[in-house]
Amino acid sequence: MKKNLFLSVSVVTLMLLVQVAPVFAASGKAYISKYHYYTDSSRIWASYYYISNVTGANIHVAIKLFRNPLAGEIPPVFLKDSGNSSTTGFITAVDVLNYDESGTNSTATFDLAPYTTGQIKIYSPTSTEGGNGHGVIEWTQDSEAPVGIVAHGLLQYGAAAFNTSIPSFHSIMINGGNPF
Repeated sequence: MKKNLFLSVSVVTLMLLVQVAPVFAASGKAYISKYHYYTDSSRIWASYYYISNVTGANIHVAIKLFRNPLAGEIPPVFLKDSGNSSTTGFITAVDVLNYDESGTNSTATFDLAPYTTGQIKIYSPTSTEGGNGHGVIEWTQDSEAPVGIVAHGLLQYGAAAFNTSIPSFHSIMINGGNPF
């Protein structure tokens, strides 16, 4: 009798666990240690982030870039562009789907197709904009994937920097180069 009761409870518990598991969507996030952008007559600084979908389904990505608050602003303050375009302004994107800068809880959101890499660039085409900060990359997907993206960043010291025509690059590690 005790053996049958134990077996019944074990089977019911296992069935509940199996039924609950698919309810959770996959997600992850990683810290961006820095971004920097600035332009003047002697130097150009820009930040690039390459984000790759390592799954077989579309993945939704949110980039949250934090800037220092101005007088009267309450943190967190997100770095925001003046428009909602992936091709104009100082935040641009390449090879992404459904790009949007209009959200209030992020700098930009977008989707990545399966096994593709998108690029986010933060660059000031004129000397009227510039700044630095840090951020977070978050992803979600309706799947059970344990990891969804791998990301890496570059900080470019522009062609005019250090009296040379050759640009310099500094690596920005995201999650130690590991998928998350």
